[in-house]
Amino acid sequence: MSGGDWKEMLVAVQMGNIDLVKYHISEGIDVNYEHPELMTTALIESIQFDQLEIAQLLMDHGADPKQNAWLSKDNPLAMAKQQNKEAFISLFKSSQNNQSIWSKIFN
Repeated sequence: MSGGDWKEMLVAVQMGNIDLVKYHISEGIDVNYEHPELMTTALIESIQFDQLEIAQLLMDHGADPKQNAWLSKDNPLAMAKQQNKEAFISLFKSSQNNQSIWSKIFN
């Protein structure tokens, strides 16, 4: 993992501190990183804490809504569907529609 403090960024996601999330992203935090102790991702936490603007920011920096949580079949898209969070579902589905033809072929 490169610069920044992932755990601090995770708390910033939970608290809705978008400026701190932006800072950690600018420092090179991997937005898809999953801590082996916490077994979650920043995108999953954005759903859990209803931080839609932060979810959009994470998606803009490559967060994957199909990335399964540690030892689980749950991913952000599935979690949003389970929790009936329509705004998150729309966000994740629109990101899939915006993929290039090449990423659709190779994924």
